[in-house]
Amino acid sequence: MDGEVIRLWGIDAPELDQTCEIDCVTVLIREGPARYLDFILQNGFSHCEETGTNRYGHMMAECFTTSGEDVGSAMVSAGGAWDYKRYSDGAYAEEEATNFDN
Repeated sequence: MDGEVIRLWGIDAPELDQTCEIDCVTVLIREGPARYLDFILQNGFSHCEETGTNRYGHMMAECFTTSGEDVGSAMVSAGGAWDYKRYSDGAYAEEEATNFDN
């Protein structure tokens, strides 16, 4: 898996170049989720368990921190990603999501 593109199973997050309009200003929205992903992985990454391949040929996997936290679930809980119900069957609770602003 070293150096391989891995998509987190069951979530949908902003693309690297995705923008939105906030008060008539175009803002890159990837920065918040990317910072939070860095934050949850700062205490260590453990492993990923492959769940399949997406239509682009990228590995899909559930990934975990050294403390056992599911990275995808943490991203959804923080409001940095959406539960992609087509794949997750509603495994991640969006209603518990909070906004983060670092």
